[in-house]
Amino acid sequence: MGRIKKVNQEMLRGFTQIDYDREIALVGELTERKRNRFIGVVRLIADPYNESGSMAIAIADPWQNLGLGGEMIDYILDIARARGLKKVWAEFFPSNERMKKILTKRNFTMKAKGKTVVGELEL
Repeated sequence: MGRIKKVNQEMLRGFTQIDYDREIALVGELTERKRNRFIGVVRLIADPYNESGSMAIAIADPWQNLGLGGEMIDYILDIARARGLKKVWAEFFPSNERMKKILTKRNFTMKAKGKTVVGELEL
């Protein structure tokens, strides 16, 4: 829950070598001047019993407030439903009004958890 100053090998493994039975990551990519540019990612990690899952999203600053985050969340929620998950949750800071708005629009309930907020959605 914050800026990553340096990415090490273990972190790279965690982001790129996922457990396909429980984890999925979708990336948003844009091609500009024949170069691919990473603009966002949404991840879903299910519990060992595939009953509930944790969701996280990050959108690069220039592409925020354009609807990309909502589209990516809708897509990952469709995947969670297709996998039979019963609940999805996301944890974020109270100051993240964009996340709160996106999740509230999709009927997530919000609960304070220490210094963070947890949005939960029954599927």
